[in-house]
Amino acid sequence: MKKYLFIMSAAAIVAACAQEELPENGNKPVGEAVCYVSASTCDTKAYLEEKSDGVYKVLWASEDKVSVNGNESVSADLTEDKSSATFGFGTELSDPVYMVYPSSVVTGYSEGVAQVSLPASQKYVSGSFDPASGLVFGSGTKAAGVTLDHAMAYMKVVPAIASDHEDHNIASFSITTAGEAVSGDFTLDFAEKTLTAAAEGTGPSVTVKCDESGVASGNGIIIAIPAQTYAAGMKMTLTDTQGCT
Repeated sequence: MKKYLFIMSAAAIVAACAQEELPENGNKPVGEAVCYVSASTCDTKAYLEEKSDGVYKVLWASEDKVSVNGNESVSADLTEDKSSATFGFGTELSDPVYMVYPSSVVTGYSEGVAQVSLPASQKYVSGSFDPASGLVFGSGTKAAGVTLDHAMAYMKVVPAIASDHEDHNIASFSITTAGEAVSGDFTLDFAEKTLTAAAEGTGPSVTVKCDESGVASGNGIIIAIPAQTYAAGMKMTLTDTQGCT
C-alpha cells in the first residue's frame, strides 16, 4: 500500500462545563406524550454550532430522543435558540428522573445506573460530530427538569493531503488507544458522574467513516471519545478513498 503524508492539526473541544439554570418552557408538545421532562446542557448538545466568541455551542435537534428511567421519548419541543428541549414520554414517570442522550446507546437501566454501548463506528457529519455518539446524561425531577453533562470529549482533526495526492479525499479517520476503552459497553453512574468500561465487550479503537465520495482536504473531522486521560497517547490513522493511509 502506498504511503504518503497527511499534515494534521488537531484540537480537542472541551466537554466539561458549568451547571446552568433551566429556562422556563411552557410550549410543550402534544400527541402521544402523557409526561414531559425539560432538559438543557452546559453549552448544549446534539450538533455543533459555528464557533462564536471562542466557544463551540452544541444544540438540540427536533429528531433527538432521550431515555429517562429506561423509557424512550416520543416527542421533542425545542426553545428558539435550541439550547433547551422538552421531551414527551408515552408513560408516566416517577421522580427522580435519570436522563441519557442519545436513547439509542442505552442497553439497560436500574435506578441511578444505566448500561450504555458506545459505537465503534461513527458517521461523518460536516462541521459536527455523529449525534449517535454524543453521550450526555443527568438527573433531576419532572418539575425542575434536568441539566445534562457531557460524558464525551470531541477531537477535531483537519487533514491536509500531500500535494502529489490532492485528488484523494478522506474516507475514514480512526484512533486507537494503548488500551483504554473508547467503544463498546460502559456503565454510567448518575450519582458519581462516571462512565466506566465493562470488564468485557469494549474496544480500544473508534472510526469516523465518511460517505462514498469522501471528505476533501482541509475539512474538519470530529470524533467523539470518552472524556478521560489517555496516559499513553493514541494512534491516529487517516485513510483516503484510494486506500492509502
